[in-house]
Amino acid sequence: MTDIKSPAFNRGQHRRNATSADLLRCLGKYVQAAGILRQNLEMSSTYFISDRNSLSDRLRELGDYEGAIKIDEVTILARQQIDQEGEDTIATLQSLADNLSQVGKYQKAIPLYRSALATRIKTLGGKHEDTLATKHNLASSLYELGQV
Repeated sequence: MTDIKSPAFNRGQHRRNATSADLLRCLGKYVQAAGILRQNLEMSSTYFISDRNSLSDRLRELGDYEGAIKIDEVTILARQQIDQEGEDTIATLQSLADNLSQVGKYQKAIPLYRSALATRIKTLGGKHEDTLATKHNLASSLYELGQV
């Protein structure tokens, strides 16, 4: 029998929890999905960065932008240690900027959008759909501040 504190148990339980959270999300049960993802974060540390992104997404779906911002801020630090310009890092940066924009913190969102945009242009090109989405969100934030 596997010890409950062993890494093997935690990985197995983590996978089952992640699957349960995905199913609950598909059923529209975002509060329950977010609760399970929070349990996974308590169980694991930086090994499951993707859980942080999933939790941020669930909180955003629930309208808890401040909660999503807190998760994204921690996640971006962990991702940047792994790969400064990786697509997952840039996606998390975009998520943080999007959440900041949702609560009217455009001044904080704009530099993040600019950073994400520069990296996306460099890695994906100027016409990629993710690059264009970042351009759009940057323009929207600039517009909200009367800078466009």
